[in-house]
Amino acid sequence: MDILKSPSNVIVTDGNANVTGCVVEMTNTVDILKEVLNHKWSLKILESLGESEMTFTSLKKALRVSHNPQVSRAVANLDRLALVDHVFTEAGDFYRISARGRRILEIVKGIEKEQLEVVH
Repeated sequence: MDILKSPSNVIVTDGNANVTGCVVEMTNTVDILKEVLNHKWSLKILESLGESEMTFTSLKKALRVSHNPQVSRAVANLDRLALVDHVFTEAGDFYRISARGRRILEIVKGIEKEQLEVVH
């Protein structure tokens, strides 16, 4: 049984992670994109979690940082924006990219691809 923690609630699930009643301050996609792109670690965190779910320790290793308070703040902010999910299990807790986070990542990758096509 997983416990999925979101900014406004804690939901106990039976393997199906559903987030309901989650309060997100920014709902405009452009505002969220600005928030992600303006923070050094946010996009890197989404890219790492887009590959696989990770514990915070594993995420720091993937980002090649040992101790960086900015990474902790970025993860907390992404959680607040509902771009990542913080999941608690009996085996431990981990982070994973949410459907909303995956969509933001797809938008950013699409923009990067378009920029590369313009250059070539």
